[in-house]
Amino acid sequence: QKTAYEIRPRDWSSDVCSSDLPLVAISFAFNGGSTQDAADKSGAASLATNMLDEGAGTRTALDIADQIAYLGGSLRTNSDWDASTVNLHLPVSKIDDGLALMGDVALRPTMAPAEFERMKKTRLTAILQGRDNASTLAALTFAKVLYGANHRYGWPANGTEASLNAITPADIKAFHAKVYQPSNALLIVVGDVTAAQVLPKLEKQFGAWKNTAPVAKVTLPAAPAAPSTTQSQSSSARTISRLCQSSSVISPESTSASTP
Repeated sequence: QKTAYEIRPRDWSSDVCSSDLPLVAISFAFNGGSTQDAADKSGAASLATNMLDEGAGTRTALDIADQIAYLGGSLRTNSDWDASTVNLHLPVSKIDDGLALMGDVALRPTMAPAEFERMKKTRLTAILQGRDNASTLAALTFAKVLYGANHRYGWPANGTEASLNAITPADIKAFHAKVYQPSNALLIVVGDVTAAQVLPKLEKQFGAWKNTAPVAKVTLPAAPAAPSTTQSQSSSARTISRLCQSSSVISPESTSASTP
């Protein structure tokens, strides 16, 4: 039978649930995603999240991939409009090493300029490829039609060619500094552990973690009113076609390091 606990040490919260399998899944969720992007630098939040496991602490990107494979687990980072996450899944017996790795990735990413340029080039290439992908264009067009180009939910979460070229390493470091803070985080642990077992381990890795700056709050504008039901289908089709032809962006994606 599963038992759930709610624990709130210091200024961050944790939920711990136990199961019958010798596995544990740990997720860090941070309140902030692509809605934090400036209008001329859309894609910064997504790029920052993708950079987390491209070098952290004293580890290179290859070190991180090798270690998570050695531990028999997976480590994934992801960002959407309103949240950024770091997810760890591994055997309970490897939890100490896994938490140390997760702590580096979430809190101490190096975001080296060389890795930043490599990731940006990869993203720009994906944008070019997305122009020939019908499902990508459909998803982007849907967001534009639904929210409008001036609403943040209508922006391309992964950026445009122009916005990505405007983003600097300082921009992604600034996003990480203001969003990845304990007062802005939720830590969730699920698996074959109890609160008594896991809390000392969490305290060891994250107990000294402090807020460094006020967390920026974003107020979104109201979504545009629904179009009139009398609008002709031909007019709607022309609008969608025009947006597809002018689209130069791709939908949000995640990055991961995992076992084969």
